[in-house]
Amino acid sequence: MNKKVVYMTGEKCVIKTKVGEKVIKRGQNVQYYLRDRLRDYLEDLVKRGVIIKSISERRNPFRALKKPDGGIRLVSNLMVLNDLMEKDVYTLPLIRDIIRATQGSKLFTVLDLKEGFYHIVIEEGHKHKTAFEFDGRVFEWNNMVMGFKNAPHLMQRVMNNALDELRGRGVEVYMGDIVVHAKSERDHDELLEKVISKFKTLGLRVNPKKVQYKLEEIKLLGVSINGQDMEPNEIKKQEALEYKKPENVKELRRFLGLTGWFRDFIPEYAYRTVSLTEALKKDTKWNWTDDMYGV
Repeated sequence: MNKKVVYMTGEKCVIKTKVGEKVIKRGQNVQYYLRDRLRDYLEDLVKRGVIIKSISERRNPFRALKKPDGGIRLVSNLMVLNDLMEKDVYTLPLIRDIIRATQGSKLFTVLDLKEGFYHIVIEEGHKHKTAFEFDGRVFEWNNMVMGFKNAPHLMQRVMNNALDELRGRGVEVYMGDIVVHAKSERDHDELLEKVISKFKTLGLRVNPKKVQYKLEEIKLLGVSINGQDMEPNEIKKQEALEYKKPENVKELRRFLGLTGWFRDFIPEYAYRTVSLTEALKKDTKWNWTDDMYGV
């Protein structure tokens, strides 16, 4: 079983909703062969302080998914709750800005924060809004949960503050991904030691399976970073090239989200995709044209 989660002090996850609004839905039926494993998993989350037993009247739907390693992943469906919330406008960094900040560096390390969202506690009086039910028992999240629409913005703000003295000085932050870079091995190692020391002080842990350690080239958000060139990841590039023709607005939005990573590599990207972005407007009837296919 995993260790008890250490919560970061300072900022908490606040869930502001309209007065009187509630989410009262039921989760999907959990496949029978997963039920015993889900019970054990929920018990582990309770012991770790990630979730707590609840008397809330609210019910958010969820899904239980089997992970490749045989474990369980609990995915809360917070779409309805998200629609009731005020949006956090804290800015996320642009990948191109991170890449430009690393220009000239020779060595890179990427640290992936293990269970990053779990380190941010939800404000008292707001936890009941996240409640879900399984097997006659009701739980609510004690920590910030994946699927909460403001989670990326809050995570960015918290990590920016935690590493503020190092940011822009050989350390770049994208939510739970921390990039350490330098021109020399000595400078790289000193910076990395400072980041690790900060993590230890805060009780944060790194996912060892996702660490990219002291490399001349790393991958971040589908982009290769080597201190000189800015190149799209070949896997992401192939995924975009093989994407099927969108059949509706949802699929088109997903396609534009995928190709948006490559706007720095495509001349006049905004001009080229104007017919596609126009099709996303609410008052526009869905109609796939030859011009759109030619993009």
